[in-house]
Amino acid sequence: MKKQKKGFINFICSLIPGAGQLNMGFEKQGISIMAAFWGIVALTAFLRMEWIATLLPIVWFYSFFHTHNLKNMSEEDFQAEEDKYLFNLDFILKNKEELLDRYRAIIAGVIIFVGVCVIVREITAVFWNIIPGFLYDIFYSVSSLVFGGTIGVCIVIAGVVMLRRKKEGEEKTWN
Repeated sequence: MKKQKKGFINFICSLIPGAGQLNMGFEKQGISIMAAFWGIVALTAFLRMEWIATLLPIVWFYSFFHTHNLKNMSEEDFQAEEDKYLFNLDFILKNKEELLDRYRAIIAGVIIFVGVCVIVREITAVFWNIIPGFLYDIFYSVSSLVFGGTIGVCIVIAGVVMLRRKKEGEEKTWN
């Protein structure tokens, strides 16, 4: 049951991602925020890719300010607020087969890319013990440049594709 809370306990709960929402009865929002936060922590630890952890402050700040926005709503707005999963999780769960078929190549590409990153990270760790320090530094720098450059190129391509799709959509509406 949703209940607007404004006390010290709510403030303490707002410091833990998702706990403030759970404290006020927004279970779906709280669970999805907690899952996002701890999922990022788990991915960072499992893949040993520290740059993923840069997403943690975004999730934390969202959770903190969302809790305080809920707290400061009028009673009518608070009661009208819908408890729903973040990231359109309801839609994703209902249409998972269709989405998997539609985005299979992208999902496979991301999985392969992450796998290659993990393999290179492990190979780099082995090389640390075998090759001299300056060669290791060169190998590490080149591999970081390749993966960082690949991510950058993918982001640019995604932006260009989005712009083209928007342009094509605008042209279709004008014709």
